[in-house]
Amino acid sequence: MKMGITVYGAHLLVPEEGRTVSKIIQAAAHVGFDGIDLGYYWGEDRKSEFEEAKKVADGEGIAIANYIVGNNFGNAAAENRLDAEIDKVKNALEEAALFNCKTLRVFGGGYNLDWAEYSPRIAEALAACVETAEKCNVVMALEDHGALCKNSTQQLFYINQVNSPYLRANADIGNFWFPGDELPI
Repeated sequence: MKMGITVYGAHLLVPEEGRTVSKIIQAAAHVGFDGIDLGYYWGEDRKSEFEEAKKVADGEGIAIANYIVGNNFGNAAAENRLDAEIDKVKNALEEAALFNCKTLRVFGGGYNLDWAEYSPRIAEALAACVETAEKCNVVMALEDHGALCKNSTQQLFYINQVNSPYLRANADIGNFWFPGDELPI
């Protein structure tokens, strides 16, 4: 079995001052991880950071396994900024392809919102990203992460609504249990 870590967890391995994605990759490799999921934490010059991250990962022998986007379609819909959030996910799909990642972790969001009102809008936002996902050959992995995508029933709602091989589930068993109130077995 290979072990991986997300940049979200691995960033804690590097002191905040002077923290870069390349330093996070190095630290994860030195701890012994085989792979790292990238996303977030990029600085101002993303393009050069991408190249540096690839070089460091290759040099350290750690795979860039997946990519992550910190989207929240539900709250973006409630705040009338859904188009920008869709663009954020489409951009992350393109970035994932640059790293040859086959999956992008995405989130439904929708904290403190009504299921009946916002779940269809979340499904529409996911569907709006499918064409870019297909073009990039990157599967969106919808994580159960609370709010309006907190359990398998809600995850399957979106997957069935979108009905595309470019939207699949990412089961985080800790999230199924809490806040999803569902035993992960």
